[in-house]
Amino acid sequence: FVKATSVADLERARRAGKMAVFYLYQNTAQFGRELDRVDLFHRLGLRSCQLTYNARNDAGVGCWEEGGLTPFGRELIDRMNARRMLVDLSHANMQTMADAIAASKAAVIISHTACMAVRRNRRNTTDENLRALASHGGVVGVCQMRPFLTPKKADNLHAYFDHILHAINVAGVEH
Repeated sequence: FVKATSVADLERARRAGKMAVFYLYQNTAQFGRELDRVDLFHRLGLRSCQLTYNARNDAGVGCWEEGGLTPFGRELIDRMNARRMLVDLSHANMQTMADAIAASKAAVIISHTACMAVRRNRRNTTDENLRALASHGGVVGVCQMRPFLTPKKADNLHAYFDHILHAINVAGVEH
């Protein structure tokens, strides 16, 4: 394995016959309310972090609750942007997601979600947020978690492609 902190590290790992690993967290809880911890974790190699997990934290609100991005969340996004750390909005609720897309000076990502218009699930993303993400240069990844995609337990591969095609139609293939 090669600790990766840049795209160049991917090529370095490939040439060495190794796998590049980018560090990430699925929450900002490790920062507490200390913006200097963003700097510390960045120095240690962290390059991507989900703003929230499923519940509320100091930065914003996850998909299990109501609310949006907090004032501290805006400061945190500013610091992450300054360190060129990728802001991931997977697991955020729709308000937090919309607030964070608008607040970030850099493109953000929703690394693993599905499309709310195809299947209602609190972890899925609305067309409105997919369009906002695309308009700010962001990228969305469609996950393969069956409960997000379809209630069918068999003969359901098409559901994955339905979500991908919907995301392409809403956000554009480049996003």
